[in-house]
Amino acid sequence: REKAALAAAVRRAAEAGLARDPSLYLNDYLLARWHNDVAGLPRLHRLMARCAFGVRLSGSHREALRHAKRAVETGPDKLLCHYELSRTYVAVGERALGRRHAEAALQSPVEELNSH
Repeated sequence: REKAALAAAVRRAAEAGLARDPSLYLNDYLLARWHNDVAGLPRLHRLMARCAFGVRLSGSHREALRHAKRAVETGPDKLLCHYELSRTYVAVGERALGRRHAEAALQSPVEELNSH
């Protein structure tokens, strides 16, 4: 129950942040990750979250791709952005593009993730 509620809260927070500042890459990165993670959940888990806890989890790789591309546009040197775009491309069957962004992620500077 707590995980489902937290997942919904993360999405709302990232969407609110994106509405406030569309140029901040972290909001699109979070939404791309959220959509990838939720799209990867078995349908039964999503159905249980909705029926048992009243939390609707509807993520899609298409939305993940849209947000991951925007994250790379607004944070072109960010390892996380390229990694998430790579992960998304692989999920939708575009392995060559996934590899390209995985390589870009490896070339990106490593940052302290807690510095944001």
